Amino acid sequence: MIYVPKHLELFTDGGAIKINNEYYGSCSFEVKYKKQYFTFSDPVAKGTNNFYELKAIRDGLRFVVTNWKQKDLKSIDVWIISDSQYSISCITEWFDNWYEKNGKYYTRSGKEVSNIELILEIRDILTMIPKYKFLKIRSHISHDIEKTYIEFKEKNNIDISFTDYLLLVKFNENCDARITKAFNIKRRNIANSLGVDII
Repeated sequence: MIYVPKHLELFTDGGAIKINNEYYGSCSFEVKYKKQYFTFSDPVAKGTNNFYELKAIRDGLRFVVTNWKQKDLKSIDVWIISDSQYSISCITEWFDNWYEKNGKYYTRSGKEVSNIELILEIRDILTMIPKYKFLKIRSHISHDIEKTYIEFKEKNNIDISFTDYLLLVKFNENCDARITKAFNIKRRNIANSLGVDII
């Protein structure tokens, strides 16, 4: 049976690893709507985990608003599915508590906000998508899948079948798998350039 989502589903994931004392990151997204299916992976480059989690969301949303007409997006429910609570909170919750000064954003405690350019662009793109919803999904589930299913429904206030939830988990893990593959290639390339076997 082919999974045909009723909503436009944007799966996003980003990550970073330390290689030879430097952090490298990458991100990936998948878009599913009816029988349409698109995937994208970012080349590995220097950057943090949080940066690439946000970049995955930004890149995925850019893809959506570029490839769907504005009039169509008005009637489509868009689910943005991420395992990054940091990213979701930055966009939907924390932003309202930050303040701007001289073109920079700060938390109430006075700490400068990182990745603000990505956050601002994401919020700007979301103004073009009237019916969107962020869904926090747990990554790397190895046990208690029934428990995580219940948590998912309660946390996101959503009614979804167990079968459809398993498919959401699978598609989210697809993004993670592409990032892991890219990291492994980067490790090998750096190891070869340094003339070593393992980093």
